Amino acid sequence: MTENATTEIIETTETKEPPTNTSKPKKKATKKKVSAAKVAKKKTSTKKRSKKATPQSTMTIAELAEGYLTNLEVIGKGRGTVFSYSIELKAAMRTLGTDTKVCKLTTKKVKDYFESDQVTKTRNGTPKAKPTVDKTRRVLRLALAWAEEQGIIEKAPIPEGYGKRSKKG
Repeated sequence: MTENATTEIIETTETKEPPTNTSKPKKKATKKKVSAAKVAKKKTSTKKRSKKATPQSTMTIAELAEGYLTNLEVIGKGRGTVFSYSIELKAAMRTLGTDTKVCKLTTKKVKDYFESDQVTKTRNGTPKAKPTVDKTRRVLRLALAWAEEQGIIEKAPIPEGYGKRSKKG
């Protein structure tokens, strides 16, 4: 998604109607055009930054996950998708570190995570199904690619062989 792209989000506002004995204020849905980058930036910029700090030097994996999940909601992904992606990103944060700066992630660290027992095996040590492993890897890869598209990181640290499938020509 580019910085110029806009998406529609639903904004609710209370309307004033005559009160009834059991009614609550009704909410009216309105559409508002908002840049996905602005929404993500609002959600991820929780700390004050010094004038010299750049997004690349301050954003943590936890903030990246929050921004990416917010972006999924803004672009209209279902609650189930957002929920399952949040589970996958929490697993990545447990291994890579919640407070790890995104700019400090290397392709080696990401590859080590992709090949770790947490990603490839169940709790009892049996191999996970290929679609499950692929989904876990895909979610982190997409979050990192999104961060690159948003200018949060210069280049997503996606190890070779774990990127998008090449098109057969």
